[in-house]
Amino acid sequence: MTEHDSYRKVLTRIPRVMLYDDSLNRVDLLRKILNQLGSPDMTFPTIHICGTNGKGSTSTMIAQILQNEGYRVGLFTSPSLLDEREDIQYNRRMIAEDEFLAAYDVLIQGMAGMNLTQADISFFETWYLVAIIFFAQKHVDYAVIECGLGGELDATNATSNVKFAVFTKIALDHMKILGNTIEEIATAKSKIIKSDSMIVIDYPAQASVAHDIIAARAEEQHAKLWVDQDFEINLLSSGLTSNLIDVRLNDRWHRALKFSLAGKYQIDNLATVLKWCSAFNASEPRKIKDASIVAMINSVTFPGRMEELSSKPTLVIDGAHNLNGIDALVKTLLAAIPNRKLTVLVGFLRDKQVALCVDRLLDLPHATFVVSTPDNPERAMSSDELYRIFEEHDKMRQDHEVYNAPNASAAVDYISANADDEMVYIAVGSFYFINQVKMRWEEDSTSRS
Repeated sequence: MTEHDSYRKVLTRIPRVMLYDDSLNRVDLLRKILNQLGSPDMTFPTIHICGTNGKGSTSTMIAQILQNEGYRVGLFTSPSLLDEREDIQYNRRMIAEDEFLAAYDVLIQGMAGMNLTQADISFFETWYLVAIIFFAQKHVDYAVIECGLGGELDATNATSNVKFAVFTKIALDHMKILGNTIEEIATAKSKIIKSDSMIVIDYPAQASVAHDIIAARAEEQHAKLWVDQDFEINLLSSGLTSNLIDVRLNDRWHRALKFSLAGKYQIDNLATVLKWCSAFNASEPRKIKDASIVAMINSVTFPGRMEELSSKPTLVIDGAHNLNGIDALVKTLLAAIPNRKLTVLVGFLRDKQVALCVDRLLDLPHATFVVSTPDNPERAMSSDELYRIFEEHDKMRQDHEVYNAPNASAAVDYISANADDEMVYIAVGSFYFINQVKMRWEEDSTSRS
């Protein structure tokens, strides 16, 4: 059996369902497993990223800055786009199959000593534990760990030695688990603050109710809530896939930087990162240089966030999948391409606020919508159901059209059959959906070349 075959065989053993049982404290279970493994999470300081939207972009920017400084950096994010191994990175390189197998073997042997098997932990829990083991094996200087659903019951909250807790925008999502209001969700997410040695950085544009909850939790845990910031960001122009910005770091302005993360919300995410840099420089003996920040701004990319797959025709994918994300996307499109023809490929999961997301998407004038079914049988909303939501909506006008494409392949076929270089095509609604769109588009591009 080849190494690749062994890796694929291991993947088939890992449960793809969420394991959630009120009678079992799963975070406590994961802490016990880490202790059994010799506490690999204690071998490096962690930067813990929590929020509803912007976690991946924020995590990636922080990891890139640290790597630019010459640090060995572990990065754990989710969801992946094309390969699950994207979730676990060392210096922005995804874990190799042999590295995964080595760390996984350590995990399974350690669990066996507790009379536990793979069946006792979920897919996300497995990948989180493998990431921690792998980062310890690579002797990382820092690990950037992104929450899953985020908060008190999140697997990543088993992590000890957290130096910074960084909050991104908190909005309504995963409400069946986290709560039905911003207050409830912020309360759940604030529970990652659990140590007086921790520095807390909050999203500068956070809703006041969420910020107050985070601040109260920090005070309760005697953690330092960071408020100082010595930077400014001026947005000069916003395009479909990038922003042009001026940035002041300390007393020096850096002019006309091309920031390849598009949308006003990415400016707010960048502000969170620069706020973290201020906290890092005040607390760590070695300071982050302005040049490392500027280099990150000039070079950072994040797959699946306003990512351009093609310029002729223009095809972009974006992971906006909840109401807040869809709202930010619509604002970006209205600002960046107000006069371009637009076709939106859409696929949602059922547990999102789909009707409200459709309502916001219909604020795009003259748009064509191609509705599809994401590749997630347990949670996907069918294209038929999504088609009905569009068709029956009060905002549907004569300048709107909607087509039913049963899956991502059919949606890509629609682009090929109706290719128009004046049209902007954008796929949104679910990472599961845009993942399939990207895979199918790249397969077709390879066959065409």
